[in-house]
Amino acid sequence: AEKKSTILGEQWTLKAGIIARTRGTVCIDEFYIPKQDKTLLEPMESQTITIDKGGIHATLKGDCAYLCACNPKYGKFDLNMSVIEQINIDAPTLSRFDLIFAIKDEVDKNRDLEIARQIRKNRKINKKTDKTEIEGVLIDDDFIFKYIEYARQIKPEWTDKAGTQADNYYIEMRQKVKNYTARQHEAVLRIAEAHAKARLSDKVEIQDTEEAIRIMTEALKDIATEGESIDLGKIIGITDKDRER
Repeated sequence: AEKKSTILGEQWTLKAGIIARTRGTVCIDEFYIPKQDKTLLEPMESQTITIDKGGIHATLKGDCAYLCACNPKYGKFDLNMSVIEQINIDAPTLSRFDLIFAIKDEVDKNRDLEIARQIRKNRKINKKTDKTEIEGVLIDDDFIFKYIEYARQIKPEWTDKAGTQADNYYIEMRQKVKNYTARQHEAVLRIAEAHAKARLSDKVEIQDTEEAIRIMTEALKDIATEGESIDLGKIIGITDKDRER
């Protein structure tokens, strides 16, 4: 909400920001949240933005996915420390993300050689003339945009088998993983639905839940391993052992 000069004098007007206008994916590099800033909590949780200023009371839609990247404070991610200790993001905001992955810079001769060759290859490619074909279909920017736009329109329905598998995974993880909550279960459901959309399928099937479970399990192993078990409290730096102490 901002003040603008009109023929009637200064008046408050409502201006939709980037989140309300995107309706797609918000990509943020060098992600940083100042302390006490709660701006993103509502749109990330409920997909809405409430404005209450200058006599304006409105709720805007903020139907977006968030893809964010940030660098650890010490230059390199340390698996022995919690995520929250290494980045400038508070626990409530961090908990809004369905998946968190640590990109580790590990020295590997063969992999490093592949990366070096790929970087050199990219310098030679003329992006305007480079073409990729799969089974006779030209895969270019226009094709990708149409594919994504079409996939987003699909509203897949859950099959009984896929639903049962997802429910059983939730029950299993509640028994095995400390601090596993309904929020993680909702994340698995969203990932499975997204995988079905990527297949352009109007049904969520076993293969979709299997992939969602695989992705979630790998993400938790990566950043929430505490000793021989998985504890989601490690992400925000408060494990069960800390609570006991």
